[in-house]
Amino acid sequence: MHDCLSPAVVVLGALLLDTGQLALSTWLTARHRYAPVEWLLRTITLARPPRDRERSAATR
Repeated sequence: MHDCLSPAVVVLGALLLDTGQLALSTWLTARHRYAPVEWLLRTITLARPPRDRERSAATR
């Protein structure tokens, strides 16, 4: 079962996956302040959804 794909196909798949993740993360960070998992963790920690344009403590 482990020899179904050639190493070249596996490397090509890994490069395609990495390129797709890079494009998606670039698109998300240009439009949103927090990534999805960070937003979820902040929601759990703060017990409320984080505000999208919240000022940091250093700028107050």
